[in-house]
Amino acid sequence: RLGTRLRSSLLDAEETVRLANPYFDPDQQVIDDISRLPARGVDTRILTRQVEPGTDRHDVLERMLAGLTPSGRRNLQVRELFQLDSRTGRQAYATHAKMLIVDQELCYIGSANLTVTSLSTNFELGIVLDGPEVDTATDVLDAVFDASARTTLDDGAPPGPG
Repeated sequence: RLGTRLRSSLLDAEETVRLANPYFDPDQQVIDDISRLPARGVDTRILTRQVEPGTDRHDVLERMLAGLTPSGRRNLQVRELFQLDSRTGRQAYATHAKMLIVDQELCYIGSANLTVTSLSTNFELGIVLDGPEVDTATDVLDAVFDASARTTLDDGAPPGPG
C-alpha cells in the first residue's frame, strides 16, 4: 500500500525530506509523520499551492507549526507555486506534482495526493526511484522550490519570491 510505503520512508528519514503536494488531508496519518520531521532535525521542504486561510494546506501547515519549537521551526520551509492570471482571474500556473524525496536516496513520483481518498480508495499510479535518478528528481524539485514564493508559514517571512 502506498500510504504505508510513504510513511515508512518518512520514519526512516535522517537528513532531508522534500515534498511536492497540492492537497492535504488533516486526518491522514502521514501528515503527523511529516509534522515530526523538523523536530527530529530533518530539513523539511514542502512545495504546495494556495497557502491561504481556509484551505486544507493552510490548516495542516499551521497545525504542523504549532507543534514545533523554534529550533524545530528552522527545519521547515514552505513554499507555494500558484499564480492567477491578472487579466482573466484564472489559474496561470500551480503545483500539481506529487513527489517525495527522502535523504536523496529514495524518490516517489506519482498521482496520489496526501489525502485519505488518494491513499486508500483511489486507483493511483506512481513509481519509487533510487540511484542516480533521485539526483535528477532532486535537482528539478529544488529548482522549482527555489523559484516559488515564500509563504507566511515559511519561517515567518512575508510572502514573495524565494
